[in-house]
Amino acid sequence: MMQESDSNSGAANIRAHEDATEEEVYLSYTEDQQTEIDQMKANAQIYRDLTKSISPQVYGHDDVKRAVLLMLFGGVHKETKEVINCSLHADKGDNLE
Repeated sequence: MMQESDSNSGAANIRAHEDATEEEVYLSYTEDQQTEIDQMKANAQIYRDLTKSISPQVYGHDDVKRAVLLMLFGGVHKETKEVINCSLHADKGDNLE
């Protein structure tokens, strides 16, 4: 669920529910969003599917794609005024589908 952005920075607070329980966060979503979450939870191949969804036009590089996925969803909360960027560039010699 996307939170309202800060009008000054354009940043979205993805941790608005930081003090809420897992159940409270789940119930804050719409019924359609809850259904989609339930389907993802039931998918035994969710890690593989999410990995393949990152830059699907780039063949291979699954380790890099897994690393990007873990950077997106993992880690600890950190408040910083810095902008954090991640840029991946393919070599012209890389195989593209």
